[in-house]
Amino acid sequence: MRYLIILLISLTWLTALTVGCSTAQDQMPKVMPDDFAFSIQYGVGSKNLIDSFKGVAVKDLISAGTAEAKINFTQEELQRIYDQMAKINILGALDLTQASNCRVEPHGVDIWHIQINGVEKTFQWSGEYCDTTKDIQKLRDLRNFIVDIVKAKNEYQALPDAEGAYE
Repeated sequence: MRYLIILLISLTWLTALTVGCSTAQDQMPKVMPDDFAFSIQYGVGSKNLIDSFKGVAVKDLISAGTAEAKINFTQEELQRIYDQMAKINILGALDLTQASNCRVEPHGVDIWHIQINGVEKTFQWSGEYCDTTKDIQKLRDLRNFIVDIVKAKNEYQALPDAEGAYE
C-alpha cells in the first residue's frame, strides 16, 4: 500500500511537471534553421496566398479571379519574419478561440502552415467575430508585416488591381 501511494504521488508530480513545462517542439530555436518556411492563406475565401515553400504569392482580384507571382524572400527578409514569429512564440500554444454577438460579413479566414527545424504546425482563425484574442491580434499584425514585405516586391506590384468588392 505504501508503495502504491508513493507511486501515485510520483506520477502526479511527474504529470504536473510535464504539463507545466514547454516541450522542445513548442520553442523556436534562437537561430533561424535552414528549413524555415511558411505559407499563409488569408482574406475572404482565403484566396490570397503567400507561400515561401513554393516561392509564390497569389492575389485575390475579387471579381477578376486571382493572379500569381513568383516571390522569393531574401535571407534578411526571412530573418525579420522569423524574428517576429519568435517574439510571439508561434510554435507555442495560441489562444484562437472566438465568440461574440457581433459578426462581420464577409469575413476572412487565415490558414497558416509553418515549418521550423523539422517541426510543422498548421492552424487557422476566422475574422468572423468582432472580438479577438490577443494572440489573434498578434497573428494579424504578423500577417500584415509579411504582406507589406510582399507588396513592396516588383513582382507583386506588377499584378493587376482587384476589380469589384465583397459585400
